[in-house]
Amino acid sequence: MIHPLKKVNMIPLHQPIDFNRLGKRLKALFTIEDIRSFSFVHGGFMSQNFRLKTEQGDFFLKQYRNRLNHLLYEITTAEEFFSGHGLPIITPIKDHHGRSVFWFEGHWLSLFPFVDGRSPAYGKIDDRIIQSMGELLARFHLAGKQFPEKHFQWLRAWDKRKFFLEKVELIDLLKKKNPLSELDELMLTVLEKKSTFVEKNTLRPSDIPLPFDTLLHGDFIYQNVFVNERGLVTHVYDLEKTCMGPRAYEIGRSLMINCFDDGWEEKQYRLGNQFLRAYQEFFPLTYEEFALGIRMYATDVAHMTWIEAKYLIYQEKKLLELYTRHANRIQHTEEALEEMAESVYYGSRS
Repeated sequence: MIHPLKKVNMIPLHQPIDFNRLGKRLKALFTIEDIRSFSFVHGGFMSQNFRLKTEQGDFFLKQYRNRLNHLLYEITTAEEFFSGHGLPIITPIKDHHGRSVFWFEGHWLSLFPFVDGRSPAYGKIDDRIIQSMGELLARFHLAGKQFPEKHFQWLRAWDKRKFFLEKVELIDLLKKKNPLSELDELMLTVLEKKSTFVEKNTLRPSDIPLPFDTLLHGDFIYQNVFVNERGLVTHVYDLEKTCMGPRAYEIGRSLMINCFDDGWEEKQYRLGNQFLRAYQEFFPLTYEEFALGIRMYATDVAHMTWIEAKYLIYQEKKLLELYTRHANRIQHTEEALEEMAESVYYGSRS
């Protein structure tokens, strides 16, 4: 027998914000005299970001999805570290207590100067942009090798148990939908393909002989940089995934997203060549190290379920184009991973 239950007040994914209270909190913590407006800035996953218009100019208010203070400490420490090494990180403004983050209504937030920048558009990355990104990633890694606080969180790689735990829930949600949309059908196909790969996979993160000795940006992709008219990267942001890990993993991840997001043709391989050539001019690496980084990221992405969860659990609807890219990545890295790594690496030395 199931007894009647009292009504439970659930916390929605995006809680309504009392902007009057938030304005008072900002005025108490920062030198802000008159806030004229808040406007929503699109792009955050499981968080909300805003543009503030004030008498002193515009500011960017970032809401973190992480709610644990030690993770926020790591993010802001990494921002300060990279900025201190001359890298173009957009750093938060410190409050009257000298803090880079503050707590408000269940979330940590940071206040940044508003940078009116332009990120490269999907499918519009050219030679100059990709060369600038390759060079800048090498500079991040050269600095990250010197990071002294090795107790930071390590890169969290794949785990079979986690994949199957989440996959069961996702498949169940998909099969309850009727009729299935184009995106639903694609997700079912990709999840089954991932399941086959994960069942056969015997490689563990600990089997890959790459040192976790570099502070990584964590998400060094074209959506997290601003470029100028000449295609040079001027600003880098969003360090929520910063961690200690192998630089080869971040090279593989950044290369595959930045160069192959819109296809796997000759153009994309050429961009991959140029990205790696620009990186190696500042920080060389062997083919063996590069191939291991590619393999590590490809194995990791085959175990990922966050994008399916974003659609099925958190009800993010506009994902067909993004998920199609993800599906193509799964297919190509599974079918021709070594060929791709050799072509990119040795082509970059031609």
